[in-house]
Amino acid sequence: MKRIASLVVLVVLAASVLAAAAGLISKAQAEKDALKAVNGGNVILAVLDTQGTKRIWSVDIVQPANEYEVHVDAHTGAILKIIVQPGGMVNGRSLLTKPAAEHEAENAAGSGTVLDAKLEKDGTEKTWSVDLSKPESETEVQLDAYTGQILKIITQPSNTAKTCTYLTKAKAEADALAAVGGGTVLLAVLETRDHPAVWSVDTANSRGEFEVKVNACTGKIVAIVPGG
Repeated sequence: MKRIASLVVLVVLAASVLAAAAGLISKAQAEKDALKAVNGGNVILAVLDTQGTKRIWSVDIVQPANEYEVHVDAHTGAILKIIVQPGGMVNGRSLLTKPAAEHEAENAAGSGTVLDAKLEKDGTEKTWSVDLSKPESETEVQLDAYTGQILKIITQPSNTAKTCTYLTKAKAEADALAAVGGGTVLLAVLETRDHPAVWSVDTANSRGEFEVKVNACTGKIVAIVPGG
């Protein structure tokens, strides 16, 4: 009887874990919940993070008078914390969104695949740092986070010879979801230093969270790592 009871407990716990994974809200839903919590604004950045044992979405929002960092429970959508900082606009301009910063960086670099974009803060100064990859080089573009003015372009020869056209982010995400039976994409990053270069796609569905590595040239699934 004790053994049966133990098995029942394990089954219940496993079901709870799967239910929690299934309830992981999307980035779009987290942004919607965060905007509602601060009565609107523009989303600048939303990142899935872990605090202790809790999974959260950290959503940066800008309004004319204030900037907010809203922590949203990634499973329930509950608002856990709102951090307020004054100064949402400078000279009548709001912070550039991440897609807008990436677009400006691509224009400045004359094409390339965006690998990452980070909002960096130094006191009252804010800049977007955008990393791009080309067949022959890697480029970092730094631009004013309010005006979009290009502050610096740093180009270095690529450490990895690129012999193909990389899959788009959307295609890599679709391939990764197909490999794990559907779900939600949490994050997708192009890792050019891997051999071969891969798209690392973090996903979540009713079976849990998975990191799927997709060959950036062929679309072949290189690895599926449970737990992400």
